[in-house]
Amino acid sequence: MQDRSDGDVNDDVLIEIVDALEENGVDLDSNRLYDYIDPDVLEQLLESATGQVTISFTVDEHRVTVTPTTVVVSEHTGPETAHSP
Repeated sequence: MQDRSDGDVNDDVLIEIVDALEENGVDLDSNRLYDYIDPDVLEQLLESATGQVTISFTVDEHRVTVTPTTVVVSEHTGPETAHSP
């Protein structure tokens, strides 16, 4: 888990995601983050959130969960589900 305890959201979140994926064995030389999520939209969502927001997506067999302060990468074991408010 990567922690951004100061709460700042900027390009560092993208670097943290890439680093965490690579630490978990995801080969990003053959894949691009854009193949899974639009990094600009991800940053906009995190920056514009007025409360706690959690964004999750799957890269290969890994679940990536991002909040304004953390990045967590874990093994993905179940089907994708969509949650609506």
